[in-house]
Amino acid sequence: MPFDRTPRPQRGPPPRAVANRQPSRSSGRDHGLRESACASSNRSVLISYTLGSTMRKRYFEQLEVGETHETPGVTVTDWHLMSFAAVSMDFFELHTNEEYARRTEFGRRVAHGLMGLAIADGLKHRSTFQVEAIASLHWSWDFTGPIHIGDTIRARLRVVAKRASKSKRDRGVVTVEYEVVNQLDEVVQKGTNRMMVKRC
Repeated sequence: MPFDRTPRPQRGPPPRAVANRQPSRSSGRDHGLRESACASSNRSVLISYTLGSTMRKRYFEQLEVGETHETPGVTVTDWHLMSFAAVSMDFFELHTNEEYARRTEFGRRVAHGLMGLAIADGLKHRSTFQVEAIASLHWSWDFTGPIHIGDTIRARLRVVAKRASKSKRDRGVVTVEYEVVNQLDEVVQKGTNRMMVKRC
């Protein structure tokens, strides 16, 4: 007898559709209680890296003024300089011409200043400073020393200020201080960044 491939009707009631519910927002009256509960809770978003480590993103209420973090380091190579030159369209010879750079006071090629800032901000995402960021609002930056090919740089971060948004209740503004240091622990760049962070 040939095998019967006719699908059999399912028994029991059909599965019910589940509505995709959105979290409700608290009213102004209980906002203070909600903030207090959030700040003392472990609510955060788990993120993972290909390196195998996991960190939890924190909200505005969970950040503390004075907390410090340090990023891992990265060794600057010719590839970094030439790639940044291509992206930024800045092929100034101090960055790209070894013979030209040798005749300057630096004696060798120097990385783009803005490349140092970009690397520091990128390394932040591989540090313990993990937040529910919305946007970067402002940078104030000083270039205090050169970054050369072969230097290994990292960033030290410190939260120096925070305030609730004046116009939107679901976010706050956090100010982070940066110090970019090389393998000799010399500060080569420093500054501050104001960023917008989600509230619980």
